[in-house]
Amino acid sequence: MSAALLSPDLLPANLSHPGRELAACQQLIGRFAEAHRQSGRKMAALQEELQTQKEHSQRLKKELSDACQRDLQEEVAHTGLIENGAEEL
Repeated sequence: MSAALLSPDLLPANLSHPGRELAACQQLIGRFAEAHRQSGRKMAALQEELQTQKEHSQRLKKELSDACQRDLQEEVAHTGLIENGAEEL
């Protein structure tokens, strides 16, 4: 980050040569701002991934529930046939 974060217009008039301290502070602030932007992007990506994983989990739960329901219905139908004397299929 080579661009100055503080406009020269904002510097005090008696500060003709800001010096290394100001440059170091601007560099520190620039690095912090970049780290903040990167962490925001990473957080957004992780939230998107989390949402995708939640949706996938919901689909798997629905699929398992549907399979269990089908299995139960088949078992009930088979049990009903046995009770009615239709054991042979």
